[in-house]
Amino acid sequence: MTFHNLNDPVGFPSNNHNRNYYNNSGRGGGGTDDVVSIGTWVLILILTAIPVVNIISLFVMAFGIGNQNIKNYGKAALIIMGIGIVLAMLLGACSDF
Repeated sequence: MTFHNLNDPVGFPSNNHNRNYYNNSGRGGGGTDDVVSIGTWVLILILTAIPVVNIISLFVMAFGIGNQNIKNYGKAALIIMGIGIVLAMLLGACSDF
């Protein structure tokens, strides 16, 4: 009995596998996976440093149409921000006045 690595398409008997592991066609969402330039990251960091604009820009980045890397950054930043707000409320409730 032989065991084949599931990530290795060479061991499979049919040739119907997809060798392009980074193909964007099956994910949907309409975004691209192009490389994000340094200037774009600098602009994103500046936008997220401004107090009220950061929340709006993170929602636009997370749920707008665009680059998948920027969308993932927006979603991750919103998750971290939400965890920080919950922790701040818990610690504020536990403190003595």
